[in-house]
Amino acid sequence: MAAAEQQNLTTSKGHQATTLIGATFVFFGIVFIGFYSNNFWFSLNLGWYGIPVVVLCAFIALGYLLLLEGNFGCRLASPLLKGKPPVVFRQWVSVDGEGFQFGTRHVRFDAIDEVALTFFGNLEIRSRVICGEAQRKPDVIFKFPFAAAAQPEQQRFIQFVKDHRPSLLMNKRLEKTLTSPIVKGQNIISATGGAIMLLFLLDLGYSSSEFLEMLKHYYLADRAALSGQMQNAGQELRAGDNLRNHPLRFSWITNRILNIGHPAAGVSEARAEALWHMGRKDEAMAEVQKAIAFAPTAYRNYLHYARFLEESGRFPEAKEQMEKAGEQHKNHLLPKLYLIANAYEQKPELATTAYKQAMDDLNDKVFQEEPIWPPGGDTFLDEVFYRRDVYFIMDRLLKVKLQPDGKAK
Repeated sequence: MAAAEQQNLTTSKGHQATTLIGATFVFFGIVFIGFYSNNFWFSLNLGWYGIPVVVLCAFIALGYLLLLEGNFGCRLASPLLKGKPPVVFRQWVSVDGEGFQFGTRHVRFDAIDEVALTFFGNLEIRSRVICGEAQRKPDVIFKFPFAAAAQPEQQRFIQFVKDHRPSLLMNKRLEKTLTSPIVKGQNIISATGGAIMLLFLLDLGYSSSEFLEMLKHYYLADRAALSGQMQNAGQELRAGDNLRNHPLRFSWITNRILNIGHPAAGVSEARAEALWHMGRKDEAMAEVQKAIAFAPTAYRNYLHYARFLEESGRFPEAKEQMEKAGEQHKNHLLPKLYLIANAYEQKPELATTAYKQAMDDLNDKVFQEEPIWPPGGDTFLDEVFYRRDVYFIMDRLLKVKLQPDGKAK
């Protein structure tokens, strides 16, 4: 077959846009995790880099998709996909005088007896070459995504097959898809959806960079306060507050980050730590209360508030917050250890009662009744302890105050 007789059918513009934006989201997520996990960028004002990073991720995603849908990607995924492309981006199928090709797989027209569109938008190629007429339904010899192409390209492909196989059978779903009228303005609707996704992605890039920049300033304020550099701490705190108090009004994601859920609670937690070490304890406690309001099911926010209250000598209020933390996660040990340490700090004899109550609660809700099957096994507590948790508990139980560097005061 001469190369001139081969025709390439492409995917729809909407499919291409959705696939590219989706891949860009993935690459941007990787970049965000990299920045969130490291501080190599602290010398930069990250707020200026959010949207350029999104654009860069889009170019990386474009190259990645083109690579995967080409021969290299098909060969790479061949052990699993048998020559099919791991990603369908721009290339759909190519047809020639003998058959069609999807990835590196080629199917002859004279082997096709039926085509059927599945519920999930895949086109099944069915053949009786192997099974013959004795079998009620022909074998499915190939399958590929049919919905990735626009209706005109779908019709062209089916017409190619029918030209070579006039007796071709189609299921009702496929016939309905091919004959359904194209709604006026359908392309505009598809383009509008892509534009909304693009705006959301750009907003995410801007908001994420502003979020990281804000956390950076609160972190630097906290570090400066711990070093006794109160002037620098104040400057960093004001820089973080400026970003927090003056968000971009039309940025939907920025306003959600600052006012809803765990991201907003995280900002308040970071600011509270800086305020506490700067000696502004009432403001710090008010900020932790904001974190609790933003994420009322996050039990560590209650424990954070409890630490501040106890270090201020407000033991009954601290106990109340520890109990609230325990109510949020009744099968966690950490809130119960806080309560035991709190009781021991006030009166050592109260710790025994707190311990008994904690174990009664765990035996009732977590641990199984003995003997346990299989022998030698038991239910366990999967707990995470941060350094502050360990210091808070052990300092009170052992009656010693340790600094984070491990040296006694």
